[in-house]
Amino acid sequence: MKIKFCGIKSKVDLKKSILSNCNFIGLNFYKKSKRYISTMHSDIIKMLPPYLKSISLFVNNSFFYILKKKNKFKFLQFHGNENFLFCELFKKKYLKTLKILKKNIIYYYSDFFLYFLIDKKNLNFGGCGIPFLHFKINLIFCFIISGGINNFNLIKIKKNTSCDFYDICSGVEYLFKKNLIKMILY
Repeated sequence: MKIKFCGIKSKVDLKKSILSNCNFIGLNFYKKSKRYISTMHSDIIKMLPPYLKSISLFVNNSFFYILKKKNKFKFLQFHGNENFLFCELFKKKYLKTLKILKKNIIYYYSDFFLYFLIDKKNLNFGGCGIPFLHFKINLIFCFIISGGINNFNLIKIKKNTSCDFYDICSGVEYLFKKNLIKMILY
């Protein structure tokens, strides 16, 4: 099982991520998010152990904004309305979020595309902490499950999907700060 803890905002949150043995961390560059990180991201990236990969999350940011940040991170994540042509322009491995209302089957491949991240559709581009109905997913591409995952519903999600990669944010937080005990339980 692979775990990404998203919304890392501080060195303290990063240390908790390291102690939890997660595989990826996500740093959020969406200014309207409560998990937005502005300046500390360079310090956080320098502290990463080699096994922990960084993912930068963008929501409808400008091409030049992303271009300035892209080389600081292992992967890019596009969580907004970006189309695949836009995502491909950066020539870097990336994740693309799909918003799910009902069962969808989509296939996409490129040299840079890594994963789809499947999340609940909401007007604020994620981070609402409300799970969607995790149905049996049989897809022909790599994907990550997100959307209100917590220690209580993860067992059911594992049972109902063929996924082994989870993006967890609000499910390990208290007042938008990461909770080490919840993180370690994954």
